[in-house]
Amino acid sequence: IAADKGFVDYLVSNNESPDAILNSIRHLVTKPYVQCVAVKESNSTQLQQNINSLFEQVKSAWFKEQDAIIDRFQGGGRSELNGNKYRKETVNNAFVLLKNLMAKTEMSSALFAGFEFFTKSKLEESLKKDFTLDALDFWTACDDLFQAYQQLQQAYQQQLQALRLQLLSHLRDTLPAQKQQNKIQSYDDVLLNLEQALTGAQGDNLAAVLREQYQAALIDEFQDTDPIQYASFSRIYKQSGLPSFFVGDPKQAIYGFRGADILTYLDAKKEADHSHTLDTNWRSHP
Repeated sequence: IAADKGFVDYLVSNNESPDAILNSIRHLVTKPYVQCVAVKESNSTQLQQNINSLFEQVKSAWFKEQDAIIDRFQGGGRSELNGNKYRKETVNNAFVLLKNLMAKTEMSSALFAGFEFFTKSKLEESLKKDFTLDALDFWTACDDLFQAYQQLQQAYQQQLQALRLQLLSHLRDTLPAQKQQNKIQSYDDVLLNLEQALTGAQGDNLAAVLREQYQAALIDEFQDTDPIQYASFSRIYKQSGLPSFFVGDPKQAIYGFRGADILTYLDAKKEADHSHTLDTNWRSHP
């Protein structure tokens, strides 16, 4: 499906490559327990058409009121503005970009940084005490264009999130078959396959076989557990009467290394029959 040109420009300007989009959802592919909420997308085409119309209004006001606009920023009117909010060098650079924008025949894909300086709302909040803003159509037109542009950027953000979710759904649907065909299995697949087997029709028999083969369990680095892993250990050993030990540091779990889930760790601690804490830091002992 061909993407909207404006959306493509948005992706390019934000360095959103296929690899970047893949990396943004890669960590979710092996987490089937993560529920994704559908994104409500706005009509970016309609918003873009609105922007094109507002851009023409800004240009029209610019050519009518150009002298007064220039005086506000490069003449006597400049002294009425808060110098901390409207620094001379920053405003001069923005003014150059504004002139370049006004010389274009159509709206570019992105407003330049600093366009907000020319909006009515920004100017009014930046006036020094006892001064009022000159009533120019240009300020209001810039305000309308800037707000519409922000709405369009939000719509593109929603489209990007929807694109990520589409990719995630596609990978979840197609990867298992591809891995099976190529005889590939990752560490995450080992956990997922075990969990599916334990909850399947022969789950009770599998759990019994595993208990017979492994009559005790000691799981080190348990702070790195996740819902899938802990569910399997619980299925095998909970209420079995066999000893199982979980050894971990919950302070490490909050960083999410190796898929660690702090909430799963805390749930496991609540369900444990006994809890012990090592109160001496032997790692730092002489």
